[in-house]
Amino acid sequence: MSVTPVEGTFAIVPEPDWTLLLSDEIEGAAAGEHWRRITTEMKERELLALANAHSIQPGARLHRVRSLLARSH
Repeated sequence: MSVTPVEGTFAIVPEPDWTLLLSDEIEGAAAGEHWRRITTEMKERELLALANAHSIQPGARLHRVRSLLARSH
């Protein structure tokens, strides 16, 4: 299934860099498709906003934790 993102979706919440979060290319592709499906639907329903961006950016938190851990070593 192919997903066509709604214009403006990624300006509100940028898509995570799946290669930093997932080592498997197939998992990364599936995660990206799922993420785009969610953000597209939220945008169409006028639910996507900076105020709730954290709810669809779990990778951002993981990346931040990894960055902090790397600095501590």
